[in-house]
Amino acid sequence: MIRRRDTRRLVAALVAHTNELGIDRQVFADALGVTRYTINAWFRHAYLPSYVHAAAWAEYIGLRLAVVLDGRVFSEGADVPSDFVWLRRRQELSQKEVAARANTHRAVISMRERQKQKHGLATVHDHVTLLGYRLTLLHARQAEAVSA
Repeated sequence: MIRRRDTRRLVAALVAHTNELGIDRQVFADALGVTRYTINAWFRHAYLPSYVHAAAWAEYIGLRLAVVLDGRVFSEGADVPSDFVWLRRRQELSQKEVAARANTHRAVISMRERQKQKHGLATVHDHVTLLGYRLTLLHARQAEAVSA
């Protein structure tokens, strides 16, 4: 079962690491191309960032969002949505099987796989989980997971 709190835990880890670094929120907002109000909403957990913004955020603070299974990284950063088909096929799953796991129509899975960049963080997290992988934060140059 997919739990939204798992996605919020990723955001909480991003917030904690950003706060540890003492990054000014306006400078951070400018770097990500969003407003300070958007940053504040993410920090308050008022809403979740898009996947592209979450990946850029992680990179900005020296982390990376990665898809892992059994300690191996299979995709990371902004490339994850583009790798949905490859990740599914690697698990020897059909779109129909993934749709059944998600209790949705195959067309929803097909659309998700065709749409490369406009996914929310929760959507990417849910999809990766349906495929049997884990979306986690890693240090930029290391393979170990950051507590999230």
